[in-house]
Amino acid sequence: MENLQYAYSLIAETSRRHHNDYSKAGKRTALKRPGEVHELSLVQGIMDAVKQEAADRGGSVKSFKVEVGELAQFDVRLVRRLIEDLKKGTPLAGTKVIVEKERSRVRCLGCGKTWTFADLAGPLSAEEREMVHFLPELLGSSSKCPACSKSFFEIEAGRSVRIAEVVLDV
Repeated sequence: MENLQYAYSLIAETSRRHHNDYSKAGKRTALKRPGEVHELSLVQGIMDAVKQEAADRGGSVKSFKVEVGELAQFDVRLVRRLIEDLKKGTPLAGTKVIVEKERSRVRCLGCGKTWTFADLAGPLSAEEREMVHFLPELLGSSSKCPACSKSFFEIEAGRSVRIAEVVLDV
């Protein structure tokens, strides 16, 4: 319970650093930035999955690596801090944890070339980049492949959060 209370204080601290003003949202809003609860539930899910992997394979966790896609809409620093704080007092307390940002990769369905999301969104206006950042599928409506000028893309990487590696002592 102490770890959970600390996690909520981290979320509140992070909220104060952001410029969005949610104070007019009314008394029904418990957090300043409701989306930050997602990081907390995400981290809890990651930790549960890692502990379950160790239990299933009959070992203890030495280390694990988490990759957070740059298009996944999660704050990597907050994920890292929550993992470090929530693993205290658990079987994961002594584990080494690596949290990295996974770069996006977009493939043109016309010519097969791959680009980063930033490469394709770079020439867009700030307003278009913001819109496409929150809904990456819109990239084809406002960008063209630098190689073939087609506007059909598939996001291959950088969209999800995943446990990339778990190293066990068995």
